[in-house]
Amino acid sequence: MKNRTAGVFGVAIFLIIPMLGVNSCSSHTESSVDEYLYDGFKNPPAEARPFVRWWWNGNKIEADEIDRELKLLKEAGFGGVEINPIAFPDQARETRVESKVWMSEEWVELLLHACTKAGEYEMIADLIVGSGWPFGGEFLDDDEIIQMVIPHQILIENDRYLSETTESLIERVIKDLSTERSHVEFNENYPPTVLFATLMPLPLNGMDDVVDLSTELLEKGQIQESLDSGLSYMLSYGILQRGHRSVMHGAPGAAGPVMDHYNREVTLAYLSRLKAISEQTGIPLSEIIRALFCDSIELAGSNWTQGLADQFRERYGYNLDKYLPFVFTPQSENLDLMEPSAEMSDQIKRARYDFNRLLVDVFLENFTGAFQEFCTSEGLQCRYQAYGVPFLMGILEGFMSRWKWRRVIFTSSEFVWKPSCSPLIIRQMLKAMFQRWGSQQLAWNLPWVTAQPILLR
Repeated sequence: MKNRTAGVFGVAIFLIIPMLGVNSCSSHTESSVDEYLYDGFKNPPAEARPFVRWWWNGNKIEADEIDRELKLLKEAGFGGVEINPIAFPDQARETRVESKVWMSEEWVELLLHACTKAGEYEMIADLIVGSGWPFGGEFLDDDEIIQMVIPHQILIENDRYLSETTESLIERVIKDLSTERSHVEFNENYPPTVLFATLMPLPLNGMDDVVDLSTELLEKGQIQESLDSGLSYMLSYGILQRGHRSVMHGAPGAAGPVMDHYNREVTLAYLSRLKAISEQTGIPLSEIIRALFCDSIELAGSNWTQGLADQFRERYGYNLDKYLPFVFTPQSENLDLMEPSAEMSDQIKRARYDFNRLLVDVFLENFTGAFQEFCTSEGLQCRYQAYGVPFLMGILEGFMSRWKWRRVIFTSSEFVWKPSCSPLIIRQMLKAMFQRWGSQQLAWNLPWVTAQPILLR
């Protein structure tokens, strides 16, 4: 008997559950609607049947096994597959099938084979971008890699002299991360740097009291400052780390650091790698797959990109530099200790809002907007699953014009709905949730609300 590679592929049926529905904005008569629904339920088209997420574990794929599994899925009544190359599970037994490198000629040939066979079964094939999540890979250049500013504060009391070096400041953050904030890790391949450093007396009465030490630290590699021993001070600084997030479960060829999702050129360059599929096969990408899919934006708190301070000044008309000690700091962390004046407190709140709004706008313009534009230019539909960290409400909006379906889990309750006409319905529902439970509670619970919009255009 032929040795099958059972377990090499994986299927997750929870992801895509299309719902057969009717656009309530159309003018069907009641009888035609009944007939339409009845016929559809008797023999639903592929797009109205359940899909599966088709894991290509370790890219250990071969044509015979692809055919076997597609046949099983067709016989089970599924309407399509979402092809998802992913790392081979650590706990799984090795197989005789060698891993294929993502976007290699052999991998592209098998992708075309799978999509062609799916078409023969009148099934739909979608393709995840890259491997695992989020977008990334070992092929990225240093300036294409995800970035994060990690803030840190040192309370200084009853001291006459401040003496720190770049190395000592970084070591303090590393020690802090190893205890209090272990969800953030330094990537040894990309040495961290100090982005800013400021010293401020406490209580803090105004921005004029904030002393910028960034230039001194950059030029000399150290800080040497005399202090008034009768005062307390806060040394606030930020460490810039590249590559703090790696692709989750990346398969060969698309593992490694996550890309910078705030950079339009990086997004388009990453997506353009998929053009090699058409170049190799001679077939337009839109004739091979229906849609490209973004699995997740779990960016581990990425909050920086090259030129972000310049964009802030252009959009809001004031400099971000002097507010850097405050925009990365949670409201509950050390701000009360600084005892800012009422006027300064309002300024800080405004700067924080503007900064977070900028992150949302830059993300939507340079990632989701660029992603959709690429798909449109290639004649593809665009699917986007919007959850992750940083969790900023605007990031859920995306730039997708048609909400095909949405599934939201809130603690133990599950809601499934399909908007009839407008994405505004979703926004109204989310607004109602905030009004019902309060923003503070949702701020904690929303990361596992797991809002999963599948957005098609």
